Amino acid sequence: MSQNKSIRTSVIFVIVLGIAALISSIFYASSLLAIVGFCLVFWGALLLYIVPTKSNYLAIFLHASSEVANANIEKMLSAYGSHQHGIYLPAKWVPSMKNVDAIPVFVPKKLIEQNKLNEKDLLSIPGLYLTPPGAGLCRILETQVGNSFSNINVQQFLEIIPSLLTKITGFAEVAKAQISENTLTIELTKNMFDATCQATDEEPQTHKQVGCLLSSSLACAIAKVTNTPVMITSEVRNLQAKTTKIEYRVLA
Repeated sequence: MSQNKSIRTSVIFVIVLGIAALISSIFYASSLLAIVGFCLVFWGALLLYIVPTKSNYLAIFLHASSEVANANIEKMLSAYGSHQHGIYLPAKWVPSMKNVDAIPVFVPKKLIEQNKLNEKDLLSIPGLYLTPPGAGLCRILETQVGNSFSNINVQQFLEIIPSLLTKITGFAEVAKAQISENTLTIELTKNMFDATCQATDEEPQTHKQVGCLLSSSLACAIAKVTNTPVMITSEVRNLQAKTTKIEYRVLA
């Protein structure tokens, strides 16, 4: 049993004792038992609320690490002078990564005609290759699936991603995924990375060109699933409804 789970079990036990003391105070007309019971329930409930879950720890860790990664990406993009959207590439498109199950993001120096984007011509296009800010989170999702996204087809991905992001990982309360032609849309409600992605607004080029922790991780996953280049075309957050809607274009 993990240390965190042990703490939560102990806290629940304290709450149960408090409830028992409150019930006993009624039968014995004891104000002391009532006070003790109230204190146990109050502090137990408070501790139960503030003790982080496994997902909370993960979110805190990823938030801290993404801040550093985003700052470095921002510096590189600013120094390179490109304002083009990043393209998430299947490993097979990059000769040095053909035997690596990872997704680089390519930021071209100039605008590329997407209908002319192909594996052969990409080598002659000047651009910047970066490690996506969501590469680590994508790996975590694969660990929970028990398989590389490279071994999953689009239909399977659409079926598993809602439960993966909600029931399995607890990353969001609600998750929906759909595809229409070459556009894949994922909409999340109350996702735990919302604050992290809002913080990425402080690195405007990074957020606009390669995405935040969440949108980037899903772009990596989609590039693996489709085995084709992928671009994040929009990321819309509704602060009142606490929803995030991300659209991806599969450049097939």
